[in-house]
Amino acid sequence: ALRTREAQDPRTIGQLFFLCCDELEDIRFAEAILLVLDCLKASLTEEPILSEEMVQSVLDRVFDNFPAFLKRAFHQPENQFPSGLSA
Repeated sequence: ALRTREAQDPRTIGQLFFLCCDELEDIRFAEAILLVLDCLKASLTEEPILSEEMVQSVLDRVFDNFPAFLKRAFHQPENQFPSGLSA
């Protein structure tokens, strides 16, 4: 009976909608984090104290400490910062 309901009940489609909405929220959050980190990178590279390599190293360490759900939102291999913030 449960399999029949899951296969035929239109409400199970609604569950897919809500699951997709949750994923979209993570993507929006990830995009916002990228914008903040991009602004941070731009600000740090304006200072002559830090080289481009040092700034990238700091951002890589920040990314390495992100929670797993946020790393998944970026879809990047571990130890590689998202391309939007690469040097």
